[in-house]
Amino acid sequence: MDRKEAVYRAAVELAESVSACAILLLTEVPVDTAPTSVPVLICSEGGGLSPEHQLSRRPSIDRCGNSLMDVARDDVLAMGRSAMSAVSTVADVAALIGAIEEGLVVGIMATHSSEAIVLYDLSESAILRALEECTERVGRDVLRSAINFAITLGYEGREGKRVGTMLVIGDSEEVLRRSHQLILNPFEGHPEQERTITNPKNWETLKEFAQLDGAFILDERGVALAAGRYLDVDARSVTVAKGFGGRHVSAAAITRDTNAIAVVLSESAGRVRVFKDGHMIIEIPPKKIEKCGQVRV
Repeated sequence: MDRKEAVYRAAVELAESVSACAILLLTEVPVDTAPTSVPVLICSEGGGLSPEHQLSRRPSIDRCGNSLMDVARDDVLAMGRSAMSAVSTVADVAALIGAIEEGLVVGIMATHSSEAIVLYDLSESAILRALEECTERVGRDVLRSAINFAITLGYEGREGKRVGTMLVIGDSEEVLRRSHQLILNPFEGHPEQERTITNPKNWETLKEFAQLDGAFILDERGVALAAGRYLDVDARSVTVAKGFGGRHVSAAAITRDTNAIAVVLSESAGRVRVFKDGHMIIEIPPKKIEKCGQVRV
């Protein structure tokens, strides 16, 4: 048994003993995986995974595919970050998109010269705590779907170009009162089931309308009520970080003045940010891990 296999087997034993929700394998080199009942999430720089192991095959991820894990930073696999930081970054994103359940995660970092085992408690995740705060106003699945949609759009773009957009979710009557249409509302008159963001089959339509100026307005159930909507907000007293554009200022202002949650995709940087009560509470950077997958061995 070589060193890396011994480390992996030790991690599996630890995961099973603490009833971990997942094993996270971040590797630059091939590692033979031993049989275990614990779900294994593999993020590999080279070689990748066989098609049956891809995230896009999981019903809970559906068509989102590998791009949803590409938000984890490139330097995770290059060991540019500590093992703890690397594991927490990928685990947070995996839990955020619903690839793994909340609980303990056993992470394994493996490079050509070193290995590390990390035990990470997702209940301590600042991102997931922030997500939980929003569920008082918007359903967890709705917000997760909105974030996943923004991540996917930021990664894929549209017609070869970067796209930025904003989704304002919840307190929809008040948000509509504080906004107006820039164009005719493309969602008006269509069945609700064709407008809900929780169904990835509707995302192609949403991606098309994301190219319009203005914001999406969604109710707390995730049903799109309008696109191409201009927010009539007073942003003079809004404080945001330097470099933030008009979408971020508008998102801060509308969430300050209403009980809505805003998800913003930056066109220039591809970052996804979530605003609540006038403040940014979640930020997801647009870096990549090339091949990721969820397997049960």
